[in-house]
Amino acid sequence: EDNTTCDDFDSCTGTNSFPDMCTGGQCTPGADVCPTYVKHTVIGRSETTGELQVTNDDKWLYLIWNSASAFRASRVFLFSSSDPLASDDPTTFPFQFQLSSDANSVQMRVSLDYLGNPTELDPIYLSLRMENEAGAGTWMSGYFSPVHHTHGGSYSYTSVCHCAGYSHVNSLMDYSEEIFSFPQASPTVVPLGIPSDSPSSVILPSMLL
Repeated sequence: EDNTTCDDFDSCTGTNSFPDMCTGGQCTPGADVCPTYVKHTVIGRSETTGELQVTNDDKWLYLIWNSASAFRASRVFLFSSSDPLASDDPTTFPFQFQLSSDANSVQMRVSLDYLGNPTELDPIYLSLRMENEAGAGTWMSGYFSPVHHTHGGSYSYTSVCHCAGYSHVNSLMDYSEEIFSFPQASPTVVPLGIPSDSPSSVILPSMLL
């Protein structure tokens, strides 16, 4: 019956506030049980260059950046840790890589095992800087400044969320594109079209310190 609650048999949709609802004889998914964490990347204080979306499954923290401007990423510096960011010097970030061509989207994932297998109560601290081919940079807009703050960066934190099947991950990831995968502090690329849980044997040139 229309306008009554139903079950779309997806554990990742339907909350108490916005449950799955019957509409037009079909069960329409409700709100995501695990909402996507969203941050903008900016130049200066207010010029938005793109959007970073963060989610997880039982093995990986996924970070998907999409350009919302003419900015194209050529080099990426990612900080993801169970400890707060101490310095915004991007050359000290654990995950750094060069893209083969300027990109308007970048997909990354960090092993939850590398992060210490955090629970839903544990913060995961994040910072992101991207540079274009000319060397101009954009930072993720965070809420906090590190103790050593000399490069204009900031950081925020999120936490994991679990639901059976993790359907929300598949709705965000594009497995036909490269995924920069970090099972540890060195980058690999998942081959196109293969959403494997195992790191690829294809190693990209890196600038990891």
